[in-house]
Amino acid sequence: MLDNTNRKVRLLFLNPFIYPILREDKGDDRDYSAWKKHFGGAQVTLVSILKGLSEQGIYRIFIWTWNEFLDRGPIVKEEDKIYLGGLSFNWNRFGWIYRFVLKIYLGFILLLIRPDYILKTDYARSLEAIIVWYCRLFKKKYFYFVLTSHELETNTKKLDHFVFEILRDDQVTFICQNEFQKNQVKRVIGSEKCHVIHNLFRVNPSNVPFETQNTEKFVLWIGRNEDSKNFQAWFRICSNLPPEIKKTMICTFNAGNFVTYENMKEQVKNISNFILIKKDKYEDTQPYFKKALVLVNTSFYEGLPNTFIQASFEGIPIGTLFYDTDGMVSLSGCGFCSQGVEKKLAEFISRLACDEKFLIERKENSRRLYLTKFDYTANVNRLIHIMNH
Repeated sequence: MLDNTNRKVRLLFLNPFIYPILREDKGDDRDYSAWKKHFGGAQVTLVSILKGLSEQGIYRIFIWTWNEFLDRGPIVKEEDKIYLGGLSFNWNRFGWIYRFVLKIYLGFILLLIRPDYILKTDYARSLEAIIVWYCRLFKKKYFYFVLTSHELETNTKKLDHFVFEILRDDQVTFICQNEFQKNQVKRVIGSEKCHVIHNLFRVNPSNVPFETQNTEKFVLWIGRNEDSKNFQAWFRICSNLPPEIKKTMICTFNAGNFVTYENMKEQVKNISNFILIKKDKYEDTQPYFKKALVLVNTSFYEGLPNTFIQASFEGIPIGTLFYDTDGMVSLSGCGFCSQGVEKKLAEFISRLACDEKFLIERKENSRRLYLTKFDYTANVNRLIHIMNH
């Protein structure tokens, strides 16, 4: 264990896409338009982790971020007790030169900062060996956060298998969100140094006024316009619900080969009591959970959705089409997983709307799920315990 009495523990966090959300109130439209294609719940979770650790008062936290959003040049400044540093590169433009310079830059960063702990998410073949080399040489610790399911499964080249061998090092510890990810790390990497912490996302209770004219509770879906979120299934489920049940969809519209806001409005115009809310930037959505009847998730796969934590914080039932890793939804009694059958999920939602006793039971179990699995303070303390041992 590190002796924290003489100096603050130096913690280096590596992530290419985290900077815009840290400077959320200061970012301009150019930052966000480029960043949105990379935005997801993982970035929000990472910010929660960083702020939770910074509040302990025992860490000096450095963040190194690198991407096309930093075209003003490198930055070093203090913000909310978090030290920021950046390298501006667009990998599509620089190719192998970018990757080479990035490795050299990372080596200098490590030797200059001399962190005690390194925290990183997202597999980066070109960086893993440098990090593990540093940790071996100076007897430091590397904590790899698995925030996306199937992340490691997609890397099957020979060079990846060599990197996986490196990641089996004793200095490397994996932090997973569920048992599926833990078993994945054991199978793909071969590491036994895995711990499960059921998400480190902090729900911020909001006093923001609820921006809708609805007074009745509604079915809620939140996500991006990406195919993996399976929003077409959500439309079909809504069409199978009684017309009097209100439905609200909050969607972030990324650029690319995805359905546009205008096209989506056209698709849902015949669904009764349907409200489509366009979310341009990351923003507080917690007020919507306060009025929700149930949260619906139709994704083909997830890590562990932050929306589940938001829903359970408010004691809102969860209905999911596919995702129920570790039986989190069904075994807790907070909701229902229909195993891909849309009609059954629609029936579950309809019952919540008309059976008050059934709804209250699901709501109580949802709140209990938050207290036992998702409590932010308890999970931060668990992470600190893992890091210090």
